[in-house]
Amino acid sequence: MPSNQSHHTHSFQGTSSRSERSSSASIDTSIKSHSSQSHGVSQSTEAAKILGFHNGGGTRSSQGSAGPDRAASASPFAELVNRRAPSPPDDDKTKLPPAHDGIGRLELETRRNRDLSNLVRLKYERMRKEREDFKKAQMELKELQARFDKAYPSRDYLEIHGEKREDKRASHRTQLAKRTAGGYLPPSRRFGSSPAPRQPKNSRRALGVMINLAEKGDLGYADSGSSKNIMSEAYALQKGLMIRRGQKDVRLFQLGNGKLMHSVGRVRTYVKLARSSHRPKKEWFHILANCPVPLILGMPFLREAQILTENTHLLESCPAEFSTIESVFWIGTPRNRMKCNLDGRNAIAVADYGSDVNLMSLSYAKREGHHIDRRREVRKRLQFGDGSQADTVGQVIVSNLTLDWRTPATTMLEEMHPDHSAAGAGQPASSLSLDHEGAQDADATFSAVFDVLPSLPCDVLLGRDFLAATDAFNVCPVVPVEAEGCLHAELNFTRSLGHVDRFLRWIRGDLGQSGSELEDEKIHDEARHEKAYKLWKIDVELGRLSGQSKVKKEGERKKIVKDWQSRHGSCRFCNSACVSP
Repeated sequence: MPSNQSHHTHSFQGTSSRSERSSSASIDTSIKSHSSQSHGVSQSTEAAKILGFHNGGGTRSSQGSAGPDRAASASPFAELVNRRAPSPPDDDKTKLPPAHDGIGRLELETRRNRDLSNLVRLKYERMRKEREDFKKAQMELKELQARFDKAYPSRDYLEIHGEKREDKRASHRTQLAKRTAGGYLPPSRRFGSSPAPRQPKNSRRALGVMINLAEKGDLGYADSGSSKNIMSEAYALQKGLMIRRGQKDVRLFQLGNGKLMHSVGRVRTYVKLARSSHRPKKEWFHILANCPVPLILGMPFLREAQILTENTHLLESCPAEFSTIESVFWIGTPRNRMKCNLDGRNAIAVADYGSDVNLMSLSYAKREGHHIDRRREVRKRLQFGDGSQADTVGQVIVSNLTLDWRTPATTMLEEMHPDHSAAGAGQPASSLSLDHEGAQDADATFSAVFDVLPSLPCDVLLGRDFLAATDAFNVCPVVPVEAEGCLHAELNFTRSLGHVDRFLRWIRGDLGQSGSELEDEKIHDEARHEKAYKLWKIDVELGRLSGQSKVKKEGERKKIVKDWQSRHGSCRFCNSACVSP
C-alpha cells in the first residue's frame, strides 16, 4: 500500500512538473508573440494577466493552486516587460526604426506635404498679384500715351522743326560773324559748349617768379584785372611765410558772381622774375583761403615790369592743372574800364587778361536788346576766385565790336599823338597807324561771343583770348592810365573794396567835367556801391558790439546816410533810377 501511494505521489509530481514546464513554455511563447505585434500599455497589461493567471494571484488552475511566493518572483519580470523603449528623435531626416513605421511616419509626411503645399500656394498668389499689377500699369500707360498723342498729334514734328530752325539761325550768325571779322573768331567760340565743367584750351599765361629769394622758381598767374597780388593760404604755409592776420590786414573782396568774401590776411615777401635781370623787390600778397591757383600777379606788378606790352616773351604756358575748368578770377569791384562799341551800342568794358571767356551781364543784354541764345549746348560752367562754380544762361554773338567809339578824334588823342594831328576831321582817329608792330587799328571791327552771366558785377568783360588776339593793351592807349579828368584804364579786375579816391574827389567837386554822360553814371554807380559797402560793414560790426561802442557805430551809420541824402538830393541819376539811399 505504501509503495502504491508512493508511486502515485511520484507520478503526480512528475506530471505536475511536466505540466508546469509546458505552461512556462507556452507563457514565454505568448509573451514573445504579443511583444512582436504591439507595443505599449495594453501589451504589458495582457502579459501581466497571463502571469497572474498561471502563478495564482488568487486564481486556481487545473493543476492546482500556486502559492504567493511564485507571484512575487514573477513581479520583476512584469516590471521589465512594462518598461517602454525611448522614442526616436523627431527629425524627418533621421530614418525611423522599424517599430515606428506606419501611422506615425505617415502623419509626419502628411503634415510636411501640407506645409509645402501652403507655401507654394502663397508664392503663386503673390506672383499672380504682381503679374496683374504689372498688366494694369501697362494698360494705364498705353491709355495715357494714346490720350497724349491724341491731344498733341504734331508734337514731334514741332520739336524737330524748332531745333532745325534754331541750328540754322546759329549757323547763319556764326557765318556772318566770320565774314564781318575777316575770318577771325575768338577761341572761346570754338570750344565745345556744355553746362557741365569741361577743360578749356590751355591758353593761360603765367610768369616764372622766385618767392622769398628761393632758388627754384614758381609760376604766378598773370591777371591784368587785379590791383592786388593774391596768394593762396596753402601756398603761403608751404613756403613758410608768416601771415599777418590783424584787423588792418583783412580785406573784403567781391567775386565775379556778386558774392563777397574776406581775405585771411596778407604777407610781404621778396619777388623776382625768373627770366629777367630785375632785382628782387618786396611785394604785398593778400591771402585767400580757397584760391584756385597758388599765385596771382596783379596789374601794378605787370605794368612795372611791362609784361603785357614790351616783355610778353616772359609769359609761359600754365600747366594742365591750372586749366581744369574755365575760370573768372573776379575778386573785386570793377573800377578801371575800356571803351568799346558792341553792334552800335556804346559800352565800357572791364578788360581782364585773367578771364578765360568774354562775359556780359543778363541785365545789360536785355536792356540793350541783344539776342540771347539759351540752348543748353551753348551754356558753360565757370569757376570763381573762391573755388565756387556757376552756370551761364546762354550766349550773345556780337558781329561788330570796336575798341573805341570816338568819331571824330578827340582833343585828348591829338595831344597824345601829335604826329597824327593832321588827320582829317571826317576820318576816325582810331584808324591811325600805331607804332607797335603788328598792332591793329583801334577802329578795327571784330566779332566776339559773350557768355551771359546773370550776377556779373559789370556790363561787359573782355577776356584774355580777345585781348591777346586784338593786342588791346597796345592798340588802345587812348585812355591814359590813372590820369586826371578821364576814365581809368588800369583794368582793375581784382581789387579790395577800400576808399575810392576818385569818388571822394568827385564828391568834393574838384574832379572837373566828365568826358561823357555814361562816364558820369559809372562814377555815380561806383560811389553808390562804395556807400552800400560801408553800410554793410557797419551792420556786420553792429552785430558784435554793445553799449557805447554800438551807439557810436549807429551814429556813424546815420551820418553816412545823411551825407548821401544831402549830396544826392537833386542827383539826376538817383532821381531817374529811383535809387534809394
